[in-house]
Amino acid sequence: MQISHKHKFVFFSFPKTGSESVRKMLGPYADIEVVPYWNRTEEQPFYSHMSPAEVKEQFEQYGWEFDDYFRFTFVRNPWARLVSLYNMIYRSRIPTTLTQRVRQWVTRPGEKVPAFKEWLESTHPDGPGGGGPADQRWQVYGTWSIATYILDEHGRHLVDDVIKLEEIGEKLHPVLARIGIPSAETLEIPFVNKGKRQSYTSYYDDESSDWVSKRYRYDIEQFGYQFGD
Repeated sequence: MQISHKHKFVFFSFPKTGSESVRKMLGPYADIEVVPYWNRTEEQPFYSHMSPAEVKEQFEQYGWEFDDYFRFTFVRNPWARLVSLYNMIYRSRIPTTLTQRVRQWVTRPGEKVPAFKEWLESTHPDGPGGGGPADQRWQVYGTWSIATYILDEHGRHLVDDVIKLEEIGEKLHPVLARIGIPSAETLEIPFVNKGKRQSYTSYYDDESSDWVSKRYRYDIEQFGYQFGD
């Protein structure tokens, strides 16, 4: 997340949608310190993957007008995003040389690493999300539907714009220009944590693909996603 009083914007880092790249890009124009979740204090309450609802509440406590800020975030094909999150959680535990057919369990002392389908079945598009330690908010929010992340309890949008990660090259620069970033059209997007892995479709069978279709119906219908995009 990045916040600027000068440029009146809030960028929300919806996990596994290229948010780290955009946070880095907007860093020079932000004027609020954002800290890791475990380092937050009453004086510095803003953390990297803070949700729009949490930020709105904090703004209200400070007496800042939430609606005066242009608020935006990113969305990503949910089938691809979930695979990316799974690999981020377990990337140090699963050898990338294993084929998907034999990638069932890789163990460390005292722990098991689930196959993708088993992990997916244990997650939620809201509430506890992707589970994990409380301080790993990227993991919790990483399996949330974009609807859970950007809508309040009454179904009202808490952001002004949602950009598809797949369209970042054409859609981000106009937004940067809108919020007054100097020479926005010439800024280079610094891609961070861009992994090289097999196609996300290979992680799914018909059943698990259908789970995503049902759980992330809002994301899919609102942003025109399809399995295999």
